[in-house]
Amino acid sequence: MVILSYLMFAPWWSWVFQVLTDKEKIAGLVQSMGSWGPVVFILIQAVQVLLIFVPGPVEVAGGFLFGLPLGIIYSTIGLGLGSIAAFSLGRWLERHWLSEVVPPQQLKRSECVNDFETPWTRNYCSKCSV
Repeated sequence: MVILSYLMFAPWWSWVFQVLTDKEKIAGLVQSMGSWGPVVFILIQAVQVLLIFVPGPVEVAGGFLFGLPLGIIYSTIGLGLGSIAAFSLGRWLERHWLSEVVPPQQLKRSECVNDFETPWTRNYCSKCSV
C-alpha cells in the first residue's frame, strides 16, 4: 500500500518539495491566491510539518508576505494544525498498523510504560511484568 501511494503521488513530490523549500515560489503561490492567500499559507505550513521535518523557508516567507505579526500568527496556526495532523496520523498508525506487526503482549507492556511519566516509575508497574 505504501508503494502504491508513493507511485500515485510520485509526480507531485518534486513539485511539492520545490515549493516548500523556495520562499519565492511560496510567495508567488500565496500571492496568486488573492484573499485566500492566508488560508493557502496556513495549509502549506501544515503540509510542511508532515513532509519536511526541519522548518525553514516557509516561516521566512510568512514574515515577508504578511508582515511579522500576521506571519507569526499564520505560521503558528499552520504549525499547530500540522502537528495535530502528525499526531493523529501516528495514533492511527499505532492502532491499525502497529497492532498487526507487534505481538499483543509487547503492545500491552508499551502501553503500561506510556502511562507513567518518569523512567523510575516504570519498574513499579504490575502490568509490565507480563
